[in-house]
Amino acid sequence: MIFLIISLVILGLIGTLIIIKSVKRKSKIKKEINKGKVKIKLDTDVEGFAEVKRFNRDKYIEETFNQIFHAIQVDEWLASFSYGYFEFNKDKIKLKIDYSDYDNFKIKSITLTSGYSNYNYRSDLDESVYRFFYNVYANYIKKENEDLKKATDASLVEINKVLGKSTIRDSKIDQLLDSI
Repeated sequence: MIFLIISLVILGLIGTLIIIKSVKRKSKIKKEINKGKVKIKLDTDVEGFAEVKRFNRDKYIEETFNQIFHAIQVDEWLASFSYGYFEFNKDKIKLKIDYSDYDNFKIKSITLTSGYSNYNYRSDLDESVYRFFYNVYANYIKKENEDLKKATDASLVEINKVLGKSTIRDSKIDQLLDSI
């Protein structure tokens, strides 16, 4: 019986030593992995090496453009026009809209400038923003047409004064004689 108890104690000690040795071996392997001594096959998924998401610059710039479009509408930035484009300016920021108005109004490009950096809008434009830019363009052209008509009327008044009433009377007589 004593022999059996001694055998069991010895077996228990051997089992405990084996377990301690395997634990030490695993910790040694982990230390080697941390030190870079373990080799990993190429093109395999390895735990602990997850993908790092890349910064999407185009999406970020598009969001900035949308914020600028909103600010222009809400804060009523003033537009300055030139042939084929108009610009909205505030502080050191400039939004330039290149357009064509042959047959229909078409926005060709949108450029945002801040300092020496230029950013081009590459996405599809929301209809409400497109309509806003069209309305800015249409209001400018209508005002320009009104101003041109007033200037023309003012110059015609001066011309009619120079010609005098006799010239106007003669042209009316000619019209009456032609109609007979």
